[in-house]
Amino acid sequence: DPMEYQILLDGQLLADWHADRTTSWTPTATQRGLHTLEVRVRDGFVGYASDSIDIYVVRQPLSPP
Repeated sequence: DPMEYQILLDGQLLADWHADRTTSWTPTATQRGLHTLEVRVRDGFVGYASDSIDIYVVRQPLSPP
């Protein structure tokens, strides 16, 4: 059965339910510090699971050359 993913950053929706497992987030200068990233997964039979991690942003990522 197909799996769908939802991603939240600090409890706010970053990516709504979709089948694509890749989502990007580039923190801004105002988003330094501690954040919680939560990933939720569901299947076509109403099965549901989630997991979260804490991440700490030290600085805004550097742009590629």
